[in-house]
Amino acid sequence: MQPIRDIEDGVYLRYRLDGSLFDLRRLNAKTKTIERLILEALFADDCALMAHTEPAIQRIVDKFTEASRLFGLTISLGKTEVLFQPSPLSTGRRPSIFIEGTELKTVEQFKYLGSIISDDGALDREISVRICKALFRLRSHVLKQHNIQKSTKLKVYKTVMLTSLLYGCETWTLYRKHVKLLESFHMRSLRSILGIRWQDRVTNLEVLNRAESTSIEVMILKAQLRWTGHIIRMEPYRIPRQLLYGELSTGKESRAGRKSLSKTM
Repeated sequence: MQPIRDIEDGVYLRYRLDGSLFDLRRLNAKTKTIERLILEALFADDCALMAHTEPAIQRIVDKFTEASRLFGLTISLGKTEVLFQPSPLSTGRRPSIFIEGTELKTVEQFKYLGSIISDDGALDREISVRICKALFRLRSHVLKQHNIQKSTKLKVYKTVMLTSLLYGCETWTLYRKHVKLLESFHMRSLRSILGIRWQDRVTNLEVLNRAESTSIEVMILKAQLRWTGHIIRMEPYRIPRQLLYGELSTGKESRAGRKSLSKTM
């Protein structure tokens, strides 16, 4: 893989594994921080290449194509797409990336490992898709089955629907509007299963007690805490742990972005 080793383009990460997890000021140290180059994310036969600029990603794609050819591998041009994520105040044009003279399709979103990644970095589309999938399974496997007991329907809902709804939530950065959408779906589903109408004037807390369930917000917090603990126990060379304790080497966070962090979970 000599063509790949020669690459200096990509996304540089600056991290520091000692000290507090939430004290970002320690990353300003000149001697105790470590910098690492990340230019691909590999999983089975899927590969995501990344860089900050159009020329840089084109060089990485060229090198990756050359390395694939050396190993006798073929890149599927129909399945290869380009996602451009501009900065919030940027109006730059979409990049044109080529593989052996063929221009790759530039998309606004694509699915990677079951999750939707958007060009604006927001979770709105991912949340909408998750709710639609869970709603379809709820209607087809639970609500339309009138010969199944409520206790069984609740077990199916918790096992199948909630798993589909919260897939990948360990890495979500949620705003209050996202939580409200998920909570609304959760409560409507439980009320439908239990046969509780709005005229019955039953509070959401009572619905959760009857269903022996918790709120979506609690479920997500538990999942994120479990995932954080799993990452902290990883070896120091693992990328997830370095990401948790680090930040991008280049780029600057705006005041608006910093202010919005108070709204996230």
